[in-house]
Amino acid sequence: MMRALRIFLCLTFVILINDSFEADTSMCYGKYPIYNAAGKLIKRVCLISGSDSYTYDGAEKYCRIYGMQPLVIQNANAAKVMLQILAEVVNQLWPECTMINWPELCNVGINGRKSSNNQWYTYTHEVLPLYANFTWIEGIPLGNCLTLKVLNGNLAVKPYPCEWEIARFCEYDVA
Repeated sequence: MMRALRIFLCLTFVILINDSFEADTSMCYGKYPIYNAAGKLIKRVCLISGSDSYTYDGAEKYCRIYGMQPLVIQNANAAKVMLQILAEVVNQLWPECTMINWPELCNVGINGRKSSNNQWYTYTHEVLPLYANFTWIEGIPLGNCLTLKVLNGNLAVKPYPCEWEIARFCEYDVA
């Protein structure tokens, strides 16, 4: 009887451990994982810009539902700050997902809009040499928001809708 109980408890423990492991790793890939043409898993990050808690709350939920790690950034019109934050955190995201080999930096292109005067302006190549390994990708203005698209390797760059003033995507092929 005691042996059967020990086996039951052991199996229960293993199942719980496996379930928690799956829950942890699902954070790496999101609820709706996306694969590239070669069948590799794509990992995504979204940067949230905005001026109120409603924007942050709505955007964060949206990001998590679609498998993106939300990073709230205030004063997102500051391109230098945006790039610096990307450079510092992109290789530190999801530290629990040790099986993923992250590149050190994203290649990034930014196109922003100042909500204060409602005028478009584009961050150009001038700011990018301050951060090594960054390559310009033409941004696409979509609504009153900051649009950020990131290219890693040969991953295709596509226009994505911008909602809740989200700046997204940062995409990675997961080996």
